[in-house]
Amino acid sequence: MDNTSTAVMSPKQLTESWIGISIHKLETPLIHVLFKGFLGGLFVALGAHGYIFVSRTLYHFDPGFASFMGAAVFPVGIIMCMLTGAELFTGNTLITIKVIEDRSYVPALIKNWAVILLGNALGSIFLASLLALSGQYNDPDFAHKIIKIVKYKAHLAPLAALSLGILCNILVAGSVWMQAMSKDLAGKILVLWFPVMLFTLSGYEHSVANMFYYPMAIFAGGQISLVAYLFNLIFVIIGNIIGGGVILALGYRYLYLRDKH
Repeated sequence: MDNTSTAVMSPKQLTESWIGISIHKLETPLIHVLFKGFLGGLFVALGAHGYIFVSRTLYHFDPGFASFMGAAVFPVGIIMCMLTGAELFTGNTLITIKVIEDRSYVPALIKNWAVILLGNALGSIFLASLLALSGQYNDPDFAHKIIKIVKYKAHLAPLAALSLGILCNILVAGSVWMQAMSKDLAGKILVLWFPVMLFTLSGYEHSVANMFYYPMAIFAGGQISLVAYLFNLIFVIIGNIIGGGVILALGYRYLYLRDKH
């Protein structure tokens, strides 16, 4: 039964709205996509930095509480992206919902994903550079935390990285999908915060956050193989595509739009 409330859309209306959202994203000039991607990478990197700062600061008080509080801070970056119009690769995996019905958009999809990944990477590296210059990661505790995170990620088995990437984007892209349902600012913030907090707390793999962790670990003095990092990133990106672009976008299109489009 469809929800006719003016405050939110029904699931079918939400799915239909993503057709229009996807067309807009696919037709956005690439220079705009690049800059929006830069901002998206910067914002998510700020959230990732907040996670490290809070979880490490509180670790000696209570490790479990520290993990939860760090996870509670991380969503700030994605909330900033959604409320300011910045773009993330993980959210843009959802635009497959339009491409599957109109294959003429395939080149635009490939260009969009390539440019937004570049923008996200540049934004993430930019923040890592600023933090390195600030001296915050000269603190041995923070340096140890970021290096430990990246060493763990670099040694993940391919299937583990893939699986964690899928699980991550079911939550992250799911939150991006759902926030379009709400017309209310507080509603958007809440629907973004809970799933993103859960993915962070669960230790799933977010490709854009990983673009920040590696350069930050290198700046902090870590000795981690670039090849191992890129290997991890490739499988996480594929997992993020499956989670958002296949399971969610194509799944909801099948449920609600298969007879219409």
